[in-house]
Amino acid sequence: MSRDNALINLRPTIEFNADNQKEIETFQNNTLRPILKFQNLLILHYFKNYIKRREPLFNAYCGIEQKKVIRNCLKLDSQLKNNIIPSIVALFTIEEFEFFLEHSKEISKRIVAMTIQRVEDQIAQLY
Repeated sequence: MSRDNALINLRPTIEFNADNQKEIETFQNNTLRPILKFQNLLILHYFKNYIKRREPLFNAYCGIEQKKVIRNCLKLDSQLKNNIIPSIVALFTIEEFEFFLEHSKEISKRIVAMTIQRVEDQIAQLY
């Protein structure tokens, strides 16, 4: 089995409406969403450890403030982004990686935005 086939077989199946999607949206739905779902536990554990070190009072904040912390950390901390984004990109097939290289700025933004949403939706897992 090739690396590409093995990677695709690891991904969970996600159903979505593919009507009238742009190329980048198709990539997001076919590639990013399944990989983020597959990497969910790793991302949550990584972020939980990050919060313990950088925001020790995180659990004392209200939900709105916690979401602000999550957004700010993932948008502004280059080191955090430079650890999260490669954990997703590493699971791309060669063809997907080539597409990523052509659209790296847009796809990186989408990875960060989708990661923020996933972490915010699962704040309870950070305690």
